[in-house]
Amino acid sequence: MPRIDEVKIRHEKVAFAINEKGVTTEYRSSNQVTSKTRWDIPDVLGELQKKTGLTRQTICRILQKLERLAEIYHNPQRFIDLVAEKINEALSQIMADGVEYHRIADRTYEMTLFKDFEFYLNQYSFSVSKQSKTIYEGYIALDSNTENTFARHCESSEDVEFYFKLPKKFKIPTPLGNYNPDWAVVFKGQNKVYFVAETKNTGKGIQRGVDEGKLDISEQMKITYARKNFEYLHKDYDDLEYRVVEKVEELAI
Repeated sequence: MPRIDEVKIRHEKVAFAINEKGVTTEYRSSNQVTSKTRWDIPDVLGELQKKTGLTRQTICRILQKLERLAEIYHNPQRFIDLVAEKINEALSQIMADGVEYHRIADRTYEMTLFKDFEFYLNQYSFSVSKQSKTIYEGYIALDSNTENTFARHCESSEDVEFYFKLPKKFKIPTPLGNYNPDWAVVFKGQNKVYFVAETKNTGKGIQRGVDEGKLDISEQMKITYARKNFEYLHKDYDDLEYRVVEKVEELAI
């Protein structure tokens, strides 16, 4: 948890000038002081209980082990927000370690998920040229440049047999809410279907792959749950594989 310092107040002095060019400013001086405000301490246990769902007794035990409790006097609300965030991260990890997926009777997704849905074109929508390689006609609705690049490379790749963007209704239930993988990809000469999550550019530069540590904690945990889901499915369907990638060529690694 980052250190919670006392609130700093910064003052800047500037001169204004109005002329035929409009209003201009000229920097003169600045200084910074530490606020001497004595904050009212809220019901910390109650606030953390609302944000985490834990009992007051459990939260009290957590705070008793916290060596930085005095930082609450620097900025009470920030202290509560950061502690709640860390508690929820720990809870998510505990839940992930204990989550198991099991098939419910013969419940499966129907092909109607891919039919009769509407979407609006935007700057990321991909125009399909090779209809034989996907289930979509005309355009694929996308949400980012990274997704657009992924679709373009799937279409142009000689190695990709078939690909499609999974509809929003295709969901994996997790303790943090439903999770929707992005793509399904089939390569020529392989009896595998790759389910791809979060085609995001996390800024690894020339390095391959997604730096999952740069995703927000809820995305990281949902990916963890999705991996558990596909590990279970892999027992009966060894042609399914789940990957987290930025580019389609990373699936061949």
